[in-house]
Amino acid sequence: MNVITYKSSHSFYEDVRCMLEQNLLENNLLIGLLLQSMKNGNEPLLMAVAYKDTIPVLACLQTIPEQAIVAFDIKQPSLDYKPLAELLAKTKIERVIGLKRETMRLAETIAEERNTTTSVHMQQRLYTLKEVSHTEAHKGTLVKMTPENLPLITEWISDFQTCITPGNPLPLEEARKAAEQQLIKNGLYLYVVDGVPVSMANLTRPVDKTITINLVYTPVSERKKGYASDCVAALSKHCLQLGYESLLLYTDLSNPTSNHIYQLIGYKALADSVSMQIGRRA
Repeated sequence: MNVITYKSSHSFYEDVRCMLEQNLLENNLLIGLLLQSMKNGNEPLLMAVAYKDTIPVLACLQTIPEQAIVAFDIKQPSLDYKPLAELLAKTKIERVIGLKRETMRLAETIAEERNTTTSVHMQQRLYTLKEVSHTEAHKGTLVKMTPENLPLITEWISDFQTCITPGNPLPLEEARKAAEQQLIKNGLYLYVVDGVPVSMANLTRPVDKTITINLVYTPVSERKKGYASDCVAALSKHCLQLGYESLLLYTDLSNPTSNHIYQLIGYKALADSVSMQIGRRA
């Protein structure tokens, strides 16, 4: 096994593309983030591939500080994580995200190199949908975010971050910047009932005929009314009408309510994913 690092995202993509596309849905996160970087002209912080002979079997992409996305050739009977772990152990990466079994083993190997420990940051499940089975309970309307929605979306993004990372609130200034980015990306939708926005969901990382739904949020005052289900169902139908054949979304397994809701809409479990926290060098 040998590891090669890349400076060019185009070269990286060409070398790992076949491996990633063998499991396109499972690797959508890494592919989607990489394609976004290529489109925006922003080279990732780190791109690395571990090769077995001349075959790529492990890929690592870092687009934000301290976190990396990893993908694996899961058809390989056994993988040697040590060469890539040795490289990542020398970086400032403290979190790795990917398929559960393989990512946990890679994180443990990095921790061994650093003489430190690991912990599970978040257990996730990847769902996919090809047909919506949910009938909307409300006569709501799905509308794209507009500049007039910036104050509301700023508040919702701040609240969303607080929900997923209690004790680590997102400053309103950063939430405002995130809302402005969503406006530029043009993928955020509001579900409006009787003229009032009651829920939101976002489209991101289109890859071929697959797209991901994330940033699903309903304010506290509007919860337990079925709005999140209606919003995601409506957006899912919209995507299928646009010609997408597979929809993806990740859930936090510690939230059984959202997992149940998505299954009722028609989403089926595809794979378990994990975000692993790795301590700094002891």
